[in-house]
Amino acid sequence: MPRSFLIASRLIFLVASLALLAATAFAGSPTKSPAKAPQGIVGNDDRVAVETTEFPWRAIGRINMVNGAYCTGTLIGPSQVLTAAHCLWDRRGQRWAPPDWLHFLAGYQRGGALASFPVASYRRAAEYPAVVGNRRDHLASDWAILELEQPAGDDLGFLTLEQLVKSDLNGEANESIGVQQAGYSRDMSYVLSLHPDCQVVGFAADGALMAHTCDATEGDSGSPILCRRGDDLAIVGLHVGSIDWKGRTFGVAVPATTLIGPANDSH
Repeated sequence: MPRSFLIASRLIFLVASLALLAATAFAGSPTKSPAKAPQGIVGNDDRVAVETTEFPWRAIGRINMVNGAYCTGTLIGPSQVLTAAHCLWDRRGQRWAPPDWLHFLAGYQRGGALASFPVASYRRAAEYPAVVGNRRDHLASDWAILELEQPAGDDLGFLTLEQLVKSDLNGEANESIGVQQAGYSRDMSYVLSLHPDCQVVGFAADGALMAHTCDATEGDSGSPILCRRGDDLAIVGLHVGSIDWKGRTFGVAVPATTLIGPANDSH
């Protein structure tokens, strides 16, 4: 049999096979169900990616653990980073992560960071127990402060904590107040995502928790709830999870009224 005939036959077989594969894929595509929105995204997804070279976004970063887990953290002083306490719990080892497991990647974006800082120690709220995840009955104490091995905020800047209380909410009915939230969502883990126009809608658990409508999901734990104070943004809450409140699901944050007090359980 001529060589040219064999080559031509093989080409015809290859083209036919590819056509069959393409037809099969095309036939199956209309029945593919759309991706489900991550938990914490209610209604429209209002998150947008922001660049991290400018302040205040460069003061927000990823807290990476050697076991592959991560959360969001924010510089609140030259060497201090605010985050959620449950981010520091090692589920596999059932213990609190040692500080040398942790790095703060300031202004993390697309695999790189403006700077990387090892963590020397951390202090967490003593009321938060050593349990897996964020137990709903301990959300109000789900916060911690990392101490970096060297200053970061002097060059990158840091955000201040400001109180937000019921009387700050808009209107006589204390309905809501506009805020922003920025963090490293699990489904957008390589960029800082911002919900630029969400609301604090009230206070739960006798004022110990702040309910908000910001689109925040896994990975956003430890991210700041920001409110404009004059020309600047200040941290008024720390996102730690979600709650069912008044018949709806809301994001929940620890108010700055709690965060301004000292933590007293050191590692």
